[in-house]
Amino acid sequence: MRFGDRLQWNVSVPAKYEHVRIPKLIIQPLVENAILHGAGNKAGNSQISVTVEPVTNKDEERIRISVKDDGSGMDPVRLSKIIQSMESGGTTSANGKGMAISNVYKRLKLYYQGISHPDLLIESELDQGTLITFELPVRGGD
Repeated sequence: MRFGDRLQWNVSVPAKYEHVRIPKLIIQPLVENAILHGAGNKAGNSQISVTVEPVTNKDEERIRISVKDDGSGMDPVRLSKIIQSMESGGTTSANGKGMAISNVYKRLKLYYQGISHPDLLIESELDQGTLITFELPVRGGD
């Protein structure tokens, strides 16, 4: 394996939320990005975590899903380009790379039409890693 023992991972899902239905190809591309761009660009050990936690919302029961890596992170200019590309539906490079985040963003918007806050939120700091989060209603989308 490419990473061998260098890659540690953790998945944390409260038992109450283990059976919440989530659209296909929402979490997997984000984890793949964390491995390729986070762990893949870091010397030494890397940690990837996927966390599901409840979100306080008076109107409906929601969960927040987070994918975090401790990799190389991004500077503000690169992060801004990725967010702009995601929101415009494009890619971040001429050779078509950068599709994963845009595709996940589109799937969330399509599946959860009319539901507030299906956005992907991306936080990143150079040499500190990246955190991508999104919230979903426990009852599912349309």
